[in-house]
Amino acid sequence: MARAPRKVVLLNSSLGQRQGMPYLDAFAGDLTSKEGKATAYVCCNRVCNPPTTDPNKMLELIDP
Repeated sequence: MARAPRKVVLLNSSLGQRQGMPYLDAFAGDLTSKEGKATAYVCCNRVCNPPTTDPNKMLELIDP
């Protein structure tokens, strides 16, 4: 398992079940999948990149 200090990963289930964490709805409630695929929303220093469904692009965004 890789370590990623100062990084946070949230899983927003397509079932809409985020039991125990309703406070995340303010942040992640509007994040949706694109084209029915797993979608990464990568933000850094309060600026968010466009969402991506490309795993390689996501890795590039989280570790420039």
